[in-house]
Amino acid sequence: MVDLTGKSWADLYREALLEVNPNRLPHLVEVAMDAVQSKLREHPDGKLNSTERQALEDALKNLRVLQREYS
Repeated sequence: MVDLTGKSWADLYREALLEVNPNRLPHLVEVAMDAVQSKLREHPDGKLNSTERQALEDALKNLRVLQREYS
């Protein structure tokens, strides 16, 4: 299990991208996706700046690719 304490969505995303153990990867991708989606849900009315929103959307797309490749 991944310790979520104090980790940002970006930290969790980075961990998933850099994971080399195929047994851990699905869990890390899931945790990172949850964190990204949670961040997006926190600001449904568009209060995120466009750069951060784009980074979140890009992260979600990349995580979905990893999920498809390793599931």
